[in-house]
Amino acid sequence: MRIFTLIIILLLINNSYGKNLTIKLSTMDWYPYVGQSTRKNGIVQNIIESAFDVINYDMETNFMPWDNALNETMIGNYDAVFPVSLTEEREKYFYYSEPVYYNQLVFMASIHSKITYNKYDNLNKTYDELKKYRFGVVRGYANEKNFDQRTDLTKIISNNDTSNLLKLKNKTVDIIYIDKFVASFLIFKMNDQFKDQFKFLEPDLAKEALYIAFSKKAKDALIKRDSFNAGLKKIKESGLYKEILRNFQNNFTQTK
Repeated sequence: MRIFTLIIILLLINNSYGKNLTIKLSTMDWYPYVGQSTRKNGIVQNIIESAFDVINYDMETNFMPWDNALNETMIGNYDAVFPVSLTEEREKYFYYSEPVYYNQLVFMASIHSKITYNKYDNLNKTYDELKKYRFGVVRGYANEKNFDQRTDLTKIISNNDTSNLLKLKNKTVDIIYIDKFVASFLIFKMNDQFKDQFKFLEPDLAKEALYIAFSKKAKDALIKRDSFNAGLKKIKESGLYKEILRNFQNNFTQTK
């Protein structure tokens, strides 16, 4: 079956030489991974765009709230959604690519906070230590799986990471769950509001893969997923992938 799929992919690539196919994607503003005003639309979008480019696909990227991006793609209105964390529930509706990038999940608290915790192999023990606190989370985001499964923790929902940080600043929550790269970017961008307000709690919680997820309801979803994986492999072998990472990781604070 895999050999047959590979043959189809090669035929599509060969037949599309000189003419590009279009893939319709949904996403959100999630700086600095993807965003309408970031340089080249962010590191993850630049990787995905480069992978599609080498297999002669054009991207049509549509920005919207995250819940909408997931739901609209789930029902087949878009071919794929990104960047997505893998969950058992989402796997019912999407075919996942190979990992595109990895993000670092952390807890953040006020600079004056005395909150500490121990990190255990079973993170539920860590959450038990922090059970008395109010957690800020973002609507529709997949956090570390044990945390998301806990119904006994006080979770206060925001619409985005900036709102989550504002709630932490205003002491509406005690701790927020956030991506370390995203937090650093937002603090830099909103220097006047957020400078010297927060600190990362240590140690970091989890490293999670980010993917592009292809709707099972979309036409030729598996072929598009496998084509993307082939493109991703090509840019890794050529060195372009490492070049993209180096450029963004060294210079993301200069992004306007």
